[in-house]
Amino acid sequence: MNIVIGLGNPGQAYQSTRHNIGATFVKKLAGSVQWQDNSSAQLHVATSVDRSTTYILPQTYMNESGKAILYIKKKFPKLQPEELYVFHDDLDIAVGSWKLQYAKGPHEHNGLLSLYQAWGSKDFWHVRIGVDGRQKGRVVTGKDYVLQSFAPTELALLDQAYLDLQDQLQSQLQSD
Repeated sequence: MNIVIGLGNPGQAYQSTRHNIGATFVKKLAGSVQWQDNSSAQLHVATSVDRSTTYILPQTYMNESGKAILYIKKKFPKLQPEELYVFHDDLDIAVGSWKLQYAKGPHEHNGLLSLYQAWGSKDFWHVRIGVDGRQKGRVVTGKDYVLQSFAPTELALLDQAYLDLQDQLQSQLQSD
């Protein structure tokens, strides 16, 4: 069993922002599976056809993402850290690039801090999706920048990054 979480903010206003790229990628990865709304746990849940993977989209704001982990720990008490994959935006990585790393995330990310506190460690797979496309000399705070939408040229880079990541992740999930 694998659990795949896509971090982002709820609501239409945030759907195309840099901060929601984790949720966007997980929706694509899940494909056409049926999503169920779990309003008491504030998340959407979908299970793969072969039941080997459960996809989760927290419906809390990014900084409260740990609430999803509390639900997961209760529902899947035997879940091992290496079976947990968290997709998230990463300002330390350029748009179009990504990293799949165990127990290693960005320098600062409040959504992940919330997850670390609820999970009890950083021990899980971090699917770090690059969102930094800032021009040199252009000063925008990270907090403001992640709430901006992507430029059309960046969307093309993200499409290719998704395809590359999908290939690697599918083989890794199937081998678990």
